[in-house]
Amino acid sequence: MNDKLRKIAIFLAIVAAAAGLFGAGMAFGAGGEPGSQGDPIVTLSYLESRLAALGHNNGQDTDLTTNDTARAGTDGGFNRLTLNKGQSISLSEGCMLIVYSGNGKIGEGSGMLNLSTGEFFGSGTSAVLYSIFLAPENGSLVDALSNMTVYVMGKYELR
Repeated sequence: MNDKLRKIAIFLAIVAAAAGLFGAGMAFGAGGEPGSQGDPIVTLSYLESRLAALGHNNGQDTDLTTNDTARAGTDGGFNRLTLNKGQSISLSEGCMLIVYSGNGKIGEGSGMLNLSTGEFFGSGTSAVLYSIFLAPENGSLVDALSNMTVYVMGKYELR
């Protein structure tokens, strides 16, 4: 019987310790307002609502292999596009483009302004990953040297 009482005492001590740790965590800010400094965990629904508020298309990929070649961004936000190797995208004046993955180069035409570095990228220059490019005039081209994922804001056309 003595062994049974000792097991019950150990179990109760563990439960009391767990309750004490939980209470201490709550007292020191764990489990605060969702998304606050006390609770920094970010959920997918939170990200989607924030991206929607910023005019993003929630990561939905637009495939440019269709015959519908002339497109424009929705709600003034960025659209995610997939370009296949050999395709080009022609940007209208003021259009912005971010190369997210793959390899590309600035095509024949007016070149592009790299807003991230402040440099002008002429024809034949490699399109640098994660930089924001601005089309200075209609017909600025980016040629896909491999499959590319880009984000585009503004009017564009597949070539």
